[in-house]
Amino acid sequence: MRKGVGMLLAEIMRIKAEGDYDAIKALVDKYGTHFDPALRDQVVARFKTLNLPTYFAGVNPMLTSSGTGAAMKVSMSYPRDAVKQYLLYGSMNDAGLKNEVKSSQR
Repeated sequence: MRKGVGMLLAEIMRIKAEGDYDAIKALVDKYGTHFDPALRDQVVARFKTLNLPTYFAGVNPMLTSSGTGAAMKVSMSYPRDAVKQYLLYGSMNDAGLKNEVKSSQR
């Protein structure tokens, strides 16, 4: 399996480097769009027996720094509100969410 994955990765890297549209189209058509419904049903059935959640939303540690240069100190904390953390992450890419983060911190 490792050899097969390595060969596939090498081909993907070649396609990216050369911008070979026809090759990526053939690769996606071969492996990405067609599947065996019986195999999919078997995988779904086996997954259901594990009784695992279909999604997971965790809270990541927050790093804060103080000081400068070689004397910089970094502390790690775990926020207790996942929604605030998700809003903070979203505000990094959406200026409209910055107001939401400020109001949720009050």
